[in-house]
Amino acid sequence: MNRKIKIILLSVLMSLCLVFVGACGETLKVVSVEKTATSGLVDTYTITYSDGSKFDFTVTNGENGEDAQSVTLSQAYAEAVANGYSGSYLDFIIECNTQDNAAAVSAAMKSAVSVYSEHPVTKTEYYYTPSPFGGWSVSSREVKDLSLSAGSGIIYKTDDSSVYIVTNYHVVYYKDSDTDNKIGRKLVVYTYGNSDSPSAVLDDSGNVATGEDGYPCYEYGSGIQCEYVGGSMVYDIAVLKADAAQFDNIEIAPVVTAEQVNVGDYVFAIGNPNGSGISVTGGMVSVDSEYITMTAADDVTSVVYRALRTDTAINSGNSGGGLFNEKGQLVGLVNAKLTSLTIENIAYAVPLSIVRGAADNIIDGQQSGSQAIEKLNLGVTVASSDSRAEYDALTGKVSVSERVTVSDVQSGSMGEELGLQQGDIIMRVEIDGTATEIKRAYNVGDAMFAARKGSAVVITVARNGETQKLQGVCDASYFTKID
Repeated sequence: MNRKIKIILLSVLMSLCLVFVGACGETLKVVSVEKTATSGLVDTYTITYSDGSKFDFTVTNGENGEDAQSVTLSQAYAEAVANGYSGSYLDFIIECNTQDNAAAVSAAMKSAVSVYSEHPVTKTEYYYTPSPFGGWSVSSREVKDLSLSAGSGIIYKTDDSSVYIVTNYHVVYYKDSDTDNKIGRKLVVYTYGNSDSPSAVLDDSGNVATGEDGYPCYEYGSGIQCEYVGGSMVYDIAVLKADAAQFDNIEIAPVVTAEQVNVGDYVFAIGNPNGSGISVTGGMVSVDSEYITMTAADDVTSVVYRALRTDTAINSGNSGGGLFNEKGQLVGLVNAKLTSLTIENIAYAVPLSIVRGAADNIIDGQQSGSQAIEKLNLGVTVASSDSRAEYDALTGKVSVSERVTVSDVQSGSMGEELGLQQGDIIMRVEIDGTATEIKRAYNVGDAMFAARKGSAVVITVARNGETQKLQGVCDASYFTKID
């Protein structure tokens, strides 16, 4: 959908919502205007007012936005005045764009948790003893110990029996762990406001007690025990699950996700810096998408991450915590920062499209017993060109759009079965009825997270000046496990 559609929708919505008056005569103000659902070409938008009331508005979009007419911000203001709005033009702009950051932070806090991962480890200790022949001899012994890592997480979704929590893979994984899969043997979370924290169990002599297995013992107070559902070192995403009954009498809420993120957006991070408890830092989006090369959690594998860059202050322990926009909507999952004596406040987050795609993929994979991401491999290489900035006059924000073209199709791949050809311009990917508009090259790969074995796929392409829809069904052979 092009910019013209967006301008019309927000203009109409804002002018509509400013004419309503409360029972006591106080003019209602807009708290938020956001798209809440999409079905085919029909978008549903929800307006939330200052008194808590909501209004849904549906719009049917044209295939390419050609049926829209451009509406300027001043025209939207004129329409609002015609419908009873009494504020100035400046008032109109401020009311429609000002966000209550305190309220947004408070709402996001309900989805924030601190995460602790307990790892049994075996260390080799060296010691010296006098030699009967003079000098010293070196001996060694194995000692059982415990490593406790601290991080952050978000309450991603809930159902009648379970609460799902998303964090970074490196928060729950430790390369030297004695567990078979290197995932913590105990995974415990604390919600915001819980003052408990892990502590060592002491014996009668005041020393750290050991269990029957010989490892030191820790206790977690009112912390909530979780189980590991699955994760991926490549994407640095892990999903945990807890019994919903453990959250009785605790006010929590799954995260609300954002539609998009732009350079310059205000963002705040909620995390557990240095294991000191949940706290908040703020900044802005510096780069909305870039690629960084890092060593993965095993300290061996080199991986290339797509990341969102922010200048928000991030510390050890923030990993796995949410990065939220000014509305309190999730835009990413904090996972790294650049450390240097000459560089400050360069931090990174896993973008929302990867967080959401990977988490849903892992959660759905429980039924098959898989703990890895099973992602559709389309088998095509794409190239981007004609990159350009698109300015939305109503929101004052700039986004990047580019042409995404197929440069290669592998023989025997899903892409070949669909009929994709070199030179095709990919416009849209639809999986089981959910459409992704392809405005950046990475949109294609991110869309593949949603595919399941047997999913229906429709890819809309421009070929030789004509629009074509290529359809197929995802065979199990086209999926790749990504640990």
